[in-house]
Amino acid sequence: MSGNINWSIKEVSEIKPLAAYIERILPKAKKGVNVTVNQNRPLRSSKQRRYYFGVIISIIAEESGYKKTEHDLVHEWVKDKFCPAKDTPLGLIKSTKLLNTVEEEEYHKDIRDWYEDFTKNPETGIGVIIPLPNETENWNY
Repeated sequence: MSGNINWSIKEVSEIKPLAAYIERILPKAKKGVNVTVNQNRPLRSSKQRRYYFGVIISIIAEESGYKKTEHDLVHEWVKDKFCPAKDTPLGLIKSTKLLNTVEEEEYHKDIRDWYEDFTKNPETGIGVIIPLPNETENWNY
């Protein structure tokens, strides 16, 4: 059988249909099958989204000379550079909307670390640090 099938299991009793499916296709699979197990996590929270756009993107955009109306350009650039691609029925897509809460935090950290290093360079900036979520109340988005 070609293609991928995703199984979402919430109870131990739901493993039996998956095992039966594998038993049925395994004899036909000349090279075996791949099984990946991931823990389901909720998608990013509204707080994470507000922090991302209201703090991270706002600081980078303003320090780079972009107007408020141009912040979406900064988001697209940052997303292209740091957002992990997710496998979807349409293929690999980079979208912050598809990140779970843990992936979103890692995404934020990667951006903060990059921007701090970028602005430490005497040729590119003056050492701007993007505050952590608990270090600011400026989530105006």
